[in-house]
Amino acid sequence: MGPIDFEPLCHCQDNTGLRLISLDTVSTGPTTADARVALGDEGGGVSGLTLKLVQEAGGWKVDDMQPDGDPGVLNLLGEPG
Repeated sequence: MGPIDFEPLCHCQDNTGLRLISLDTVSTGPTTADARVALGDEGGGVSGLTLKLVQEAGGWKVDDMQPDGDPGVLNLLGEPG
């Protein structure tokens, strides 16, 4: 098994019933932004994460995901973030 043994969006094993609670974005540069996301699960739990966004080829793409309490998916994979 690799370094990621969980669903990075919800920091869980099963994302069944996952729903968006809130989404806020903030510009961090001319071609970068952070999207702060709160997700709810069927049991009433809430998890948060930050999506690191970069503008490429006329659209916005996710460059990294940082679940609350973790350094980010790129870091877990051993890539510079």
